[in-house]
Amino acid sequence: MEIFQVCIAYPTPFLLTTLKDQRNIFELTLTWVIGGKEVTPHSRPFMASIQHENKHICGGFLLRRRWVMTAAHCGDSGGPLVCGKNVHGIVSFNGKRCGDRHFPDVYTRIANYIPWIRFVLQTF
Repeated sequence: MEIFQVCIAYPTPFLLTTLKDQRNIFELTLTWVIGGKEVTPHSRPFMASIQHENKHICGGFLLRRRWVMTAAHCGDSGGPLVCGKNVHGIVSFNGKRCGDRHFPDVYTRIANYIPWIRFVLQTF
C-alpha cells in the first residue's frame, strides 16, 4: 500500500483571499503563534486565509498565483475509513464537526485519486 499526504483542492463555497485584502483578519483569529509578533498590515501579501462564510478556518502561503500551501490538517481531518484492516478513504468533511455521531463524516475514496496524485507530484 502506498500512502500519500496531499491537499486536494476543488471549487467549494470556501473563499480564498490574501491577507492584504482582508481588513479584519485579526478579529477572526482566536489564537496566536507562540513567540509570534504583529507585523505591519499588508506587508505579507504571500500569506493566505482560507475562509468559509467569512470566517477564517486555515492559513497558508502562496506557492503560485493559484496554489496555496497549508498544514496537512486544513480542510481534511485525515481520519481513516478502515474496513477489514484496509484503508478505503480519508475523512473529507463533516456538516458540523468530525467524529460527531449526529453528523456522519463524508469520506474520499483514496484509490480514485492515486493517478491524479502521482501526476501532480511529478508535474508540480
